Amino acid sequence: MFDCLYTVDEELSTRSQPEARPTSRGLDVPPKPRLNCGLAGIKNQGATCYLNALLQTLLFTPEFREYLFRLDETELGKLCSKNASKNKVRIIPLQLQKLFAKLLLSDQQSISTSELTDSFGWVNHEELQQHDVQELNRILFAAIENSLVGTSGRNLIRKLYHGTIVNQIICCQCGRVREREEDFLDLTVTIAGNSSLQDGLHSVFCDVEKMEGKNQYRCENCDKLVDATKGARIRLLPQILTVSLLRFSFDFTKMERYKDTDRISFPLALNMSRYLENPTGQDTEFELFSVVIHRGGAFGGHYHVYIRDIDGLGNWTDPDEEDIRLPTNLSSGEVDFIECQSPVDLIQTLLSMNNRQMTIDKLCSEINKQTGVSWNKRFKKHYGPITKFFEKYSDIFMLDKSNNLITLVSNEKTEHLQPDDKRRSNSPPGDDCAIQEQQIAHVHRDEKHKRAQSTQSALPIDGYHWFDFDDARVQPILEKQLEKQFSGKESAYMLFYRKKSLERPIAAKNNPGYCISDEIISEVLAENDKLEKERQEYETAVNKITVQIHFSGSYCFHDGALQPLPDCCTFIELEFDQRKTIAKFQDCISDVGGELVPENYDLHVMKELPAGLHLYDCISSEFVLKLKDLNVGDGCKIFIWNGRKVQTVSVLAGEHCEPLYLTVIHGESSQFSMGFPKNLTLVEFKMNISELTDIPVDHLTMKRVVIKDGVTKAIALTYQDLKATLKELKMKDGDHVLVEDKLLAK
Repeated sequence: MFDCLYTVDEELSTRSQPEARPTSRGLDVPPKPRLNCGLAGIKNQGATCYLNALLQTLLFTPEFREYLFRLDETELGKLCSKNASKNKVRIIPLQLQKLFAKLLLSDQQSISTSELTDSFGWVNHEELQQHDVQELNRILFAAIENSLVGTSGRNLIRKLYHGTIVNQIICCQCGRVREREEDFLDLTVTIAGNSSLQDGLHSVFCDVEKMEGKNQYRCENCDKLVDATKGARIRLLPQILTVSLLRFSFDFTKMERYKDTDRISFPLALNMSRYLENPTGQDTEFELFSVVIHRGGAFGGHYHVYIRDIDGLGNWTDPDEEDIRLPTNLSSGEVDFIECQSPVDLIQTLLSMNNRQMTIDKLCSEINKQTGVSWNKRFKKHYGPITKFFEKYSDIFMLDKSNNLITLVSNEKTEHLQPDDKRRSNSPPGDDCAIQEQQIAHVHRDEKHKRAQSTQSALPIDGYHWFDFDDARVQPILEKQLEKQFSGKESAYMLFYRKKSLERPIAAKNNPGYCISDEIISEVLAENDKLEKERQEYETAVNKITVQIHFSGSYCFHDGALQPLPDCCTFIELEFDQRKTIAKFQDCISDVGGELVPENYDLHVMKELPAGLHLYDCISSEFVLKLKDLNVGDGCKIFIWNGRKVQTVSVLAGEHCEPLYLTVIHGESSQFSMGFPKNLTLVEFKMNISELTDIPVDHLTMKRVVIKDGVTKAIALTYQDLKATLKELKMKDGDHVLVEDKLLAK
């Protein structure tokens, strides 16, 4: 009945953690190492967020985790011998052990559950069909119980999670009590009519129903219908108390399912004594440690879970102090993340990636998309509404309220702050760029210092650090965020409480390997070594580029661009690790080039254009930079020359003087094509054409040939255009220019 529930927002949970996939070079990207939190997430198999939330809860239930790991191969068998051994191999607990060990020790950001779901016997894409998380909790426990029959762990689920409820009917006439005892795995509490968990429990276990009138009770002792009272009490509490909040109901009037988003609060500490039949001798104090959350509506959504790290297995940091990380494309071979220390850095990065200008709505959407956190949730508390933030940083961002547009200011003071800019500032200390950088750095430090002072007293102690496990994503949260899950479309659905008296051994603190067998630990560590080797090999492979080294002696400058000389070996290929410095790059060039390499030379990036070859950035002056920091990639052409002339002709380099390949038509049937620098003014262009056609400058007229709506037209270039450059005139490669001698034309 739950086959297609809660699938709308599945993509939200996995968007920032892509599976390993082939890169453009055909390389598989190895799994990422763990983030600073030190905890691993679980990959979503398509619609298994409900399962992932429960598995993380089981993992961070210390008693369940340790009972499971104490079962050795003499009881469970070995996975490697499941097809050959005559003894029973208990696949489910073995796969749970394997998964938990990886979640605790494997150096990966997220772990797959495919082997575990296979052990459940899920076939025909059953894992892609969403279940209700309460239903799955019972199915999962039943599967574990069945798999442990005949082992010392046969009572694991019953010992930890089973409690007892007694239902009572008391005859008002003779006082006879009729009882019916039943086990429970979880207590269910309705939302409607209850403002808190305590209210809900009170209505179930303290309030009594009067059986009178047409609803009288037939007492066997009185042998007639009599008035009676009906109620339920808890007889025995489990060590781990599970509470299900019944947010999903069915409206029989409208004949449709709906989600109750009303508020119901739940405490961090819960005393269950008032709901017990007899609290004497029972430990009734519980502490909250897991909250399974549903986001969405009655027919679609997503589960994630807040968990308290009881044993301190993760590295918790104040979420307000965490660096925002903006993921980049792994297949490009670039670094995994651009570190953004503040919203200033983050927004600069996003704007610079989108032509330096975006609407505020689109920018907010990008912030949420790239970081998984909205502006209001992540920054509003410390920086205010986003429009106020832009007004505060008006020297960096220009806000156009009328068009709802934000622009990254284009000046020297902010240019060097763009995280995706491959250039590096060489400004001396004390110039405008350095001053601006220092000012922004001071602002960042001051803001962090103020936040640290305001939150220092409120920071949680060890054992009370909370994390949000959202499939592959794990991040620290503050305890106060639990209150946001009392109501709404994103709200608590299952609560897990643990007896307060369950003390943890000192050896378990900060020890993810506690109770795990040496054999399992060795397997995971061996896998970590293999992963590290794969990452190193991948980094080496993805950073290995092949460049072409071109020597100036094999070229001439002709028709406005560099052209290779006939019958010359124009280049040699060089393999190089782009993580190494320019200085190392020059050493390699000297080794492979030998006598072809002059004593003093410049290196320029060279690109092929329609007009020929053109030189761009000079890279030989940036000795301490890595090659990957500059505009050099696989297949790039590098030109070696003296920096001034090729053969005897002076050559200009840079994007500003790129040659445009133009065809000049003159006379009755004459034309030629060649490159002209796009920064030439029309006056200079006219003088060049005069020299090439022998038409006196004073006699020369020029017309630009354009084709519009299938009709060819010649538009005169007038004296008003003389100061404009070819670029400003929007000339492009392949354009035709008609030139005439106006005296002959008459």
